[in-house]
Amino acid sequence: MKRFPFFYGWVIVGIAALTLTLIYGVRYAFSVFYVSILDEFGWSRAATATIFSANVIVYGVTAPLFGTLLDRFGPRRLLPLGAALISLATVASSVADQIWHFYILFGVMVGLGSSAAGYVCHAAIISNWFLRYRATALGIAMSGGGAAFLVAMLVQPLIAQFGWRQAYVILGVTVGVILIPATALFQRLRPQDLGLSPDGVPVMSANPAPPPKGGTPTSHQVAATRVAAPMRDPLVVDQVWVATEWTLGRALRTRRLWLLFVASFLLWGIGLNLVLAHQVAYAVTAGYSPMLAASVFGLYGVANVLGNLCGFISDRLGREETYTLAAASAILALVALILAADPAREPFLYLYVILFGPAFGILGPTITAAMADLFGGPNFGAINGFVTAGFGLGGSLGPWLGGYIFDATDSYQLAFTISAVALGFACLLVWLAAPRRVRQVAGKVAH
Repeated sequence: MKRFPFFYGWVIVGIAALTLTLIYGVRYAFSVFYVSILDEFGWSRAATATIFSANVIVYGVTAPLFGTLLDRFGPRRLLPLGAALISLATVASSVADQIWHFYILFGVMVGLGSSAAGYVCHAAIISNWFLRYRATALGIAMSGGGAAFLVAMLVQPLIAQFGWRQAYVILGVTVGVILIPATALFQRLRPQDLGLSPDGVPVMSANPAPPPKGGTPTSHQVAATRVAAPMRDPLVVDQVWVATEWTLGRALRTRRLWLLFVASFLLWGIGLNLVLAHQVAYAVTAGYSPMLAASVFGLYGVANVLGNLCGFISDRLGREETYTLAAASAILALVALILAADPAREPFLYLYVILFGPAFGILGPTITAAMADLFGGPNFGAINGFVTAGFGLGGSLGPWLGGYIFDATDSYQLAFTISAVALGFACLLVWLAAPRRVRQVAGKVAH
């Protein structure tokens, strides 16, 4: 097997980041298309935001299925299929003129494609390729989720120049042309597929040749025996838990999985997607220009990428501690967003971005790494997919809830307050799940 001059796991991470940038760029661009769709069709905000809700719930409820299919068929079959589905559905959205068209195309088809080629599959793949620096690698890959907001920001000039229908065509074609070949050619499920092992440690024979009869082993044989000998991982606190071969059925009987399921529901669904679906409309309604609102949306993406790239903090400080700091930052950001309801308070809008973007950038790899610490193994795709279903359920409720509250009160203040409370409860649930009691992180000493 030809060896690469670098650890191929970083190619896996790069392809994951590119894939997440484009497929979530399609999802989050909805916040920009949302304003144009409202202007053209005059539907209620709750009904229109439900298009986004449909996308997220389909994404979430099918995540366990696609996690299982990934474990069985591998990424080179599944990911190109998902990318193709997103591409076709996005292009087809350009001719939609009834709200149910958007439910089917953007809600169901893009939701299915995003689940097949999105976070759940890449989190499982990268968790296979990295152990000691799992959150670091996940953070780099998930920076694509932050860069997706830059894609969404670029949609606004396209809409201004060509109209929202043509912008959908350009976006869909871009996804297909780039992602279908990239995922089909370069992704691999496990390092063993290329004769490698996690983190780039060379694969050594588990049965080195015995020394000659009556002789002494060579230095090479001694070294090989030491590498191949089973070693106790000093980061493992609960040996019995880690030694368990976790299946989805077995994990469902644990309290920890359900705590993380509800945390995912609150964090991603209510804490994040309620805000993301409405932040551009909120800014425009408050009196900011559409271009400024879209630009702030893109700035959020830059801040989110910076947070993702700080995933290494979780590998050094600890999962729960990192999660708490990030959640506190996100809550303060929502306070700033509420205070930005008047254009005279524009600095609060930027403060929101500076706090909210990095916070969710760090939260993503942290909770994913915590999941892998607890339930990592050959069935992690299915297990992580189930937890992501919590995101899907919450994510379907959040955008609708934000629109409903605005339609009823002509304000987003209550909606953003609910998001802040959800973030606080999610943080508590992660502490109760206690990944620190199973596996310590590389920067901490097990006890």
